[in-house]
Amino acid sequence: MNTLCKKNIGIKIRVSLLTLILILPGLLFGFKEISTKRLNNVAISGYDTVAYFTENKAIKGSPVFMVEWIGAEWRFSSQSNMHLFEDSPEKYAPAFGGYCSLGISNGKLFACDAESYVIVKGKLYVLKNKKVRDIWLTDPEGYIVKAQEFWKRMTGEIE
Repeated sequence: MNTLCKKNIGIKIRVSLLTLILILPGLLFGFKEISTKRLNNVAISGYDTVAYFTENKAIKGSPVFMVEWIGAEWRFSSQSNMHLFEDSPEKYAPAFGGYCSLGISNGKLFACDAESYVIVKGKLYVLKNKKVRDIWLTDPEGYIVKAQEFWKRMTGEIE
């Protein structure tokens, strides 16, 4: 086997290993439609998603008031908020499964700081942090459109 052939095989092996390293986490953990911590499966870090609308602020939920929805545990600060969510989860659940809305608009999945949020036209958008929220607020409509396109591909709604 000549030197050039050996180099090509070596390059192919390295490229294959690099590809495996990059895709292995996705294969092991898979895409989850709802952003949760890997260890506890709690949506939006345990914050009460209804409270954003009823109290106009981020409030931690309690495991006492809990609902399972789309494979994640949703916590609430009160029984009435839990019932509101049960009656209309799509109304209260954050857009894009609780992933960072700016990240989604750029084709990336980032966890969020549940206290960095915005409500636009009755929909909750959570963001990675307050700095990212400020960037997102420069063009929320534009970011929403871009994020919706990526989200549809991620969830298999379009190809």
